[in-house]
Amino acid sequence: MSDRSQRPTLWDVARAAGVSAKTVSRVLNGEAGVAADTTARVQAAIAELGFERNEAARQLRTGRMARGRSLCLLVPELGDAGRAELAGSLASAVEAHGYRLLMTGSGSAGEREAELVQNLSEAGVAGFFVVSAAADHRYLIPHLRQGLAAAFLLHPAAQMQADSVLVDEVDAARQATQHLLRFSHRRIAFLGPRHDHLAGYQDALSGSGIPLDPDLVRTAVQEAPEAEAAAREWLAAPVPPTAIVVAGAWLALAAMRPLLGSGMGLVVLEDVPAADLLKMPLTTVSASLSDFGEKAAEVLVNRLEGRAGPPQRVVVRAHLVARGSGEVRPGLNRPGPEPRRSWYRRR
Repeated sequence: MSDRSQRPTLWDVARAAGVSAKTVSRVLNGEAGVAADTTARVQAAIAELGFERNEAARQLRTGRMARGRSLCLLVPELGDAGRAELAGSLASAVEAHGYRLLMTGSGSAGEREAELVQNLSEAGVAGFFVVSAAADHRYLIPHLRQGLAAAFLLHPAAQMQADSVLVDEVDAARQATQHLLRFSHRRIAFLGPRHDHLAGYQDALSGSGIPLDPDLVRTAVQEAPEAEAAAREWLAAPVPPTAIVVAGAWLALAAMRPLLGSGMGLVVLEDVPAADLLKMPLTTVSASLSDFGEKAAEVLVNRLEGRAGPPQRVVVRAHLVARGSGEVRPGLNRPGPEPRRSWYRRR
């Protein structure tokens, strides 16, 4: 019995027996056509490692979701409404290709990604859409060599090459900043961790002859409380910005709390669910979810079905939707005294 602290997996058995994961699966399923000596090696590895078949995985393989026709969307947090909308778009797109979509959460830093990919691939999932916050995705390399497919969405793979479907972040931030410039803003702040977004923001300012002010840039912001704190600091500054470009829906919703009623302009570099129903209807710059889902599904299905060459990078352009928060002008929308109301008695 191995002294491994984690339950041995089908991939561990395959490595120990010197065969592929598919061969181990065939032995476990009692399929014909496996050489006797190969079967013996697999069975010996199973005994040595103490491998036990995951019953839930077996049921998924043999149930309604047939092996090889199931795909999975990995996201950091399942509670993110924006990611739920992305899942809906992807589900429609993959169903058009004859596949079904699962969705699961990998943790805010992607700490469970490797475990989930291994367990779900054993359960018959053929490919993954990965929205990841992890710093290293090399755990996927052995799986890809075994025929698994993966497409990274919104952010490319780290430390390895893989298919990716991205939004043109530089252009999105440029559009947002130029939009605010057209409404006479000159002190425009930037909030968000993405350097591509920052590059587009800087490009728009430079094109209008406005030097970058380091006091108006916050890139070390990852969580909602940090975004709210940054907005409060800017509001309290001796010379506050008149508008903010925010890279991320959750950061924008947090920053809105202190900004409500301030008259400060705001453009968000991501689609915000029900953006038009908020107290401050949000102007956003984002890609069409239906277009994005179709592109992503096409990339992953082509990879699965052998119609793809080297890893490709597909970039989808974002579009600005004006709803109000990005169309205020400096000094013209500041809160003033409550207007006096006249009441008339009906004669």
